[in-house]
Amino acid sequence: MTHGLFWALPGPRRFSDALLTDLGQARSTVVRLPAIGVPGFGPCLQHALAQSGLPCRITETTEGSNACEQILLGLGHTMGLETPQNAIRKACSGGQRVLAVTGIGPGEWLAWRSALMIFSHLAAHVPQSERATLVLVLIGPDYRNTVCTDGAMQYREWQGVISSSDALCLADHLLPMREGKPRIREILIHTLASVAMWDHGLLKHLAGQPPRTILAPSAALAAYAGGKGWNGNTREDVWLGTAGEYEGRQVTHTALSVARGTKGAVERALWRAQVRVLLPWVENERLDVVEQLVASGRARPSDVSREIGELFSLHANDRRVKRGLQDRIKRLRQVRNELAHGRNLSREAILNA
Repeated sequence: MTHGLFWALPGPRRFSDALLTDLGQARSTVVRLPAIGVPGFGPCLQHALAQSGLPCRITETTEGSNACEQILLGLGHTMGLETPQNAIRKACSGGQRVLAVTGIGPGEWLAWRSALMIFSHLAAHVPQSERATLVLVLIGPDYRNTVCTDGAMQYREWQGVISSSDALCLADHLLPMREGKPRIREILIHTLASVAMWDHGLLKHLAGQPPRTILAPSAALAAYAGGKGWNGNTREDVWLGTAGEYEGRQVTHTALSVARGTKGAVERALWRAQVRVLLPWVENERLDVVEQLVASGRARPSDVSREIGELFSLHANDRRVKRGLQDRIKRLRQVRNELAHGRNLSREAILNA
């Protein structure tokens, strides 16, 4: 999948647009990303910098370097020639206008934060059209005091960015086209989105698996967790990627749940996917069944309001109803009852339907 498609999705696009707005307003920004990664963030950042139309560069810190010195070196100055304050003031009045810094470790962050506060304070006294801007990228957990309240600064975090509609679009794109029933593909797409949620890497991994694995993914999730080094002792942390915001609530990553030996989250994810595809299908099929019963004189038009359970009681064993239609009513009732009571359909029931 190209990074362009990912960043064209509504959630990532809003994140990218917000970052571009910050740059356009010359607001220094702290960007917080999870350790599991955000596909194509580097190119996205480069695109945002290019779109700003300002002279810019991206630099990576070296561990142990002094934070102020890193800023000054990135802006084309040296500590030996000028004091930090004078060098920053000069940087704000021209030359390199935007500096994006990556590779900042948790142990170095507080020093970087202090330097950023100094930088932001000084930049506030410079006209916006001439102001230099810093973008500091933090990846992973263990950073303290990341939210900056300075009015000239902004804080952007990758939480709740990926919506269910984004995940569904990704799943549809990544799932190979196979021969088979369109409804089964729809269930596979919803299952991928419901299980992987915000984790693009997991979604991509599962999408390459056979349908039987996608519909019963516990073994694949256990292997994925092992590859990440997650186990029963791994903590839930949004910046590790082991937890996150999805559909308006904080949830545990399904692979971590499996690594802990608790499969309830996976079962619920599978159930949600099946409900979203199959309950509307049951209703459409029910309406079609009523039409056929009316056409054969075995029901009245007003029976359109009868639920599938009522139709089962009235017609499933009525010898005057065709056997194929009887079987159809029985199958619809079984699907509806299983899902309505919180039970998943087996993968065999789905694949052989």
